[in-house]
Amino acid sequence: MKIGIYVNQSSTSGGAFYESLSTAINFNDNKAELFYFSSNKDSKNYLKKEGLEVSFIRLNFFDRFLLFIRRIILLYAASVIPGNVIPVKIMKKFLPKYNKFEKAFVDKKIDLIYFTSPETNSIYLENLNFIITIWDLAHYTIPFFPELRNNNVFETREIFYRNIIPKSFAIIVGQKIVKDLLIKLYAQNEKKIFYVPEKASINLIKLESFSNFKFNKNEFLNFPDKYLYHPGQYSSHKNQRILIDAIDQLKKRNFNDFGVVFSGTDRGNLKFLKKLVKIKGLENRVIFLPYLSDEDVYKVFKGSFALAMPTFIGPGTLPTMEAMYLGTPLIMPDYKVNKDLYKECSLFYRNDDAYSLSEKIIELDKSDELRMYLQKKGKERYKEIMNDSDLKDFLTHLNSFKNILKTFKI
Repeated sequence: MKIGIYVNQSSTSGGAFYESLSTAINFNDNKAELFYFSSNKDSKNYLKKEGLEVSFIRLNFFDRFLLFIRRIILLYAASVIPGNVIPVKIMKKFLPKYNKFEKAFVDKKIDLIYFTSPETNSIYLENLNFIITIWDLAHYTIPFFPELRNNNVFETREIFYRNIIPKSFAIIVGQKIVKDLLIKLYAQNEKKIFYVPEKASINLIKLESFSNFKFNKNEFLNFPDKYLYHPGQYSSHKNQRILIDAIDQLKKRNFNDFGVVFSGTDRGNLKFLKKLVKIKGLENRVIFLPYLSDEDVYKVFKGSFALAMPTFIGPGTLPTMEAMYLGTPLIMPDYKVNKDLYKECSLFYRNDDAYSLSEKIIELDKSDELRMYLQKKGKERYKEIMNDSDLKDFLTHLNSFKNILKTFKI
């Protein structure tokens, strides 16, 4: 059996880039031949650096327009006589047998495609079977944020999921809550949904293997003496505001050596956050960095006081997995899903209360024993989460596809 692994994330997408690549590189099925595909130069180059051969599917504007037109024609033909495929068969006589996207896989005789992200190009598959990855269903759980409400994001995501999820051979999720939602909202069979938690990024693991690393604060001269780290896109649902409010609370209580460092790509909320910082007079306490290289993320992690992730999406995001792997203490909002996942490796504050967050920061600052305890528990919990994976069941499910292939393919 030949499996095509499709990776199509840009490096500026932050955690999504590393999640997708990590899935592709770490995936291993000894009973199948693996082939790698991408339509994104960042993903292609990264995979090549890892020594993998990648087939590049070039899709320019005209190619995408033809894919769109073909899909519209076939959808219309399918609706002419609902339940009758004759109109579709007639239309296909006037069209190429395969569209450009699918043909790239057909030419390599791929049996099954594994999309390592919620890939929109999967909508263009007409014949081949596929596995889809679903990171979250935020459009359904938190539709009130601008980035999930403007430009008909809810409608576009919902149409995509309603079309793709039912046709998938398997669904990979990084959070158990997503599995529950797929069953509840999209009536999916739980036997085809597999929980595979996100691993720390490959490069971070490699960097951590160099035991002689020492954080050099001189590389980051403008950093606060003690800083919380928050790597993530500047989006409102990331809730970076509460971290700024917590630093303001600490300042009012004369804890002036604390600050926060953000890094990531702007998704529309950076201007607001900078304005808030200026109003509060925290310009020397709050650092906004752009998207960082793997090495710089690692360095900022290693010098941080703690990782704080007040996001409304989760749990089990890449930054928290990396923090646990590195032994960086966690400070998280007290959502039940967070408590269930992170358990003893995190401090928990009242989710909407900046003062409560500042109290947890002070509590951690006062106790070296607490810090060492959280570091130890974080590393232990990371291993437990990795061991809780449905990966073995997923591979068994994949192997069952061979029996399906035998019924129509030699």
